[in-house]
Amino acid sequence: MIEADNVFYKGRLLENVRIRLPGLSKSYYFKTVLMPGFSDAHAHPQVVDVGNGKWCNSLEWIAHRRLKVDESSLRRDLVLSEKLAKVTILLSLLNGVTLLSIVGSLRANAMAVKNIEHKPRVVLMPTLMRGKGWSDFNTFVRFHTSLNGFENELVKMGVFIHSISYTNRSDITQAYNYSKKRKILLGMHLSEGISELKKAVRLLASNKLDIIGVHCIEDEKYEEYAVKIVHCPVSNIYLYNRTLKDPKKISCFGSDWPLLIGSVLNQYRTALRIHKVSPLFLLRKATIGGYETYGMRWDGDLVAFDEDLKKVVKGEVNQPVYVFVNGNAVVEERGINNLSINDIERIKNELIREAFDKHPSE
Repeated sequence: MIEADNVFYKGRLLENVRIRLPGLSKSYYFKTVLMPGFSDAHAHPQVVDVGNGKWCNSLEWIAHRRLKVDESSLRRDLVLSEKLAKVTILLSLLNGVTLLSIVGSLRANAMAVKNIEHKPRVVLMPTLMRGKGWSDFNTFVRFHTSLNGFENELVKMGVFIHSISYTNRSDITQAYNYSKKRKILLGMHLSEGISELKKAVRLLASNKLDIIGVHCIEDEKYEEYAVKIVHCPVSNIYLYNRTLKDPKKISCFGSDWPLLIGSVLNQYRTALRIHKVSPLFLLRKATIGGYETYGMRWDGDLVAFDEDLKKVVKGEVNQPVYVFVNGNAVVEERGINNLSINDIERIKNELIREAFDKHPSE
């Protein structure tokens, strides 16, 4: 039995609640519970450097940024890439994320999810993109068809198109058709500083795209074409000094670069500052919003705080004291296997230094 003074349950506030979770070995009391917990709908585990400067759009950023790390070389380093994915998963959990969608390295992310004991629910979205270190459509299909038995109630598989401009058109159309035939999720970076919605509609030859769009900072009719928007205000503002204006278009939030700018909780805090809507509206998007976007179950997923509800709603908390996923306590007393968030942060910093040392840019 879990007793709580206040529970934010699927977007509704409840008081003096008792929650029954099968299999609990003891009872708990908390001041505030979010049920489900935070959902991070877009995370790049292998991004350890993004460059400095302000850009007009993603095309300009990617073409002219100056990185200290060779990203393609890092992605080909499966051992280090897996470690970066694992530390992303652990930091996400410690920050109250009970659902995490990760893009990037196809094999490294899958190995991390398979080999780590404590994890949130995970949506694997391997990235299709031109260039060294990335996967093309045929590589993805071979990998996807080899994953027999890999997916379960905690792990779901999809595919991510990096962008219209940096992914081969044949890969885009084949991945889209494959996702519809196999009924798997498909996402892409879309309209990141440049209007691309109509271009996507023409390319995919569909008036109902039914895809997950990440960033989408241009004022376009996303809902009309069934595009669910993952909002990443921190990285949008960092790169382009602007973000999506209309909060009603937001489906959920994504951390984007969790190893550099923190968990989705930071995105929520930023959204509170820039969007003039009810905090409870944004908190709903930051929690169950990701579950709805990816069609994931949330039974037994919750995060518990020792702080009052007002502090949680205002984003004035750091990390939860307990995190439950599928009814199991994966974070206990703010730690995982006796490792605190400071311990995991130190490991993260060591891995980032290793990435810079082993894979410097030319």
